[in-house]
Amino acid sequence: MHLGVIIKEFRDKNKLSMEQFANKAGISKAYVSVLEKNKDPRNGKPIIPSIPMIKNVANAMGISFEKLFNLLGDNELVSPIDNTSPTLSSTVQSIVETSVQLESQRQHNVLNYANTQLDEQNNIIDFPDLKEDEEEYVTVQLYGAASAGKGLDLYDEVVEEIPYPKPVPNHDIALRVHGDSMEPIFRDDEIIFIKKSHEINHGQIGVFILNGQGFLKKFYRDVDGLRLVSLNKKYDDLIVQEFDDIQLIGVVVM
Repeated sequence: MHLGVIIKEFRDKNKLSMEQFANKAGISKAYVSVLEKNKDPRNGKPIIPSIPMIKNVANAMGISFEKLFNLLGDNELVSPIDNTSPTLSSTVQSIVETSVQLESQRQHNVLNYANTQLDEQNNIIDFPDLKEDEEEYVTVQLYGAASAGKGLDLYDEVVEEIPYPKPVPNHDIALRVHGDSMEPIFRDDEIIFIKKSHEINHGQIGVFILNGQGFLKKFYRDVDGLRLVSLNKKYDDLIVQEFDDIQLIGVVVM
């Protein structure tokens, strides 16, 4: 059993978030995530926890180092580096000698800073955990998809509900983009927000129903009539003919 499994089981049993456990252990939330995944982001190999790291986790769990070490079993790789290791570099040895003279809270500050430096070195990006930061998200109701290429269906009722990071602009309906014809501003699978309107100005981006299918396009009116224009130049303009059935759903909220 590797260290990450033990941490995850402890968190689930005690209903602790990664951030809460990280604070108890004096390590970063990002490193807790790495331990639980048991995958070194630098090389994809299993994580090798150091003895000091195991001690921190044991303290956070309220058990002895020996008990946690025994739980790891023979299959768990452990780095031999410890505070007393004679192989430490002179710089690290100086850090250790200074740190042991500090009060407990100041030692935690040193450890937190060291873990931050390690995370940056390993290029670990601490993305927010949706389940743990639910207050940062709202539920957005989608009414289908607007195509940035070929037409797709729009609906009069909600077809999907998704969590979306705050803030969400004031809107009437939300749609999912399909296709790449409106790149680089709107990418495939992106969520767009629409304010319903019966009017659209020259050069604005809107959602249209053209002959029964939904399109996300830039609107132009010139001497030749109406054109629905893609931002991606590899796509041709849609020229609206007299016999075409076109309806404006609304203007995209930018």
